[in-house]
Amino acid sequence: MASPQTLPNVLVLALSEFTEDMSLDFLKNRVDVTFVTTESEACTNLQSQQFTAILVVDPIIAQAAPSLRRQVTTFARSGGKVILCHFFSSFIRPMDFDRYMQAEWDLPWRFGAYGRTDFYLNPEGVSLCQEPDLQPCYSMKAVSLKSVQPSSRIYQPRETSRIQSHVFPATPIADLSQAAIAFAKVGNGWLGYIGDVNDEADTLTVILAMIGKA
Repeated sequence: MASPQTLPNVLVLALSEFTEDMSLDFLKNRVDVTFVTTESEACTNLQSQQFTAILVVDPIIAQAAPSLRRQVTTFARSGGKVILCHFFSSFIRPMDFDRYMQAEWDLPWRFGAYGRTDFYLNPEGVSLCQEPDLQPCYSMKAVSLKSVQPSSRIYQPRETSRIQSHVFPATPIADLSQAAIAFAKVGNGWLGYIGDVNDEADTLTVILAMIGKA
């Protein structure tokens, strides 16, 4: 009889009050989840357990919690995966994001445009872009990033993308180089960014692919 497959162990950092009731149903039966709500609890788990990935679902570590912030960065540089997702892009302040990318990750990523449009899977991106379950194109409302290396852009607009809004006209997207979803090598591990503010179903599939369970 074949032994049961070991599921990835994922740490979810949910340090803000508004994340307490968030749904993680898309992870069910795909990963083993450890859900923590305090800095001390997160630090203890990082020191005592082995994780495949960390989901950072709010921006607290970018604004405070310096000890935990360093542990999370070290985790990625040592071979883990850190994914900034869910409420992170909605609630982080642009200047805090830019500072966090520069000081903690040594990346040129910067806060970009916000809005809904059609984003396309980058055929020339890192190996994640070859995952068969990822949609070639879908609409999402997202906080995009500027200055992302071309190979690290997972979803970005194309010439055919238009602003999708009930208020503004359907004009072309001005900067096609901005990425709504990014995934970059950092040290021996990876940093992922999810700009989608509504957790579209296709975005949840991307998160699973980043973890390694698409």
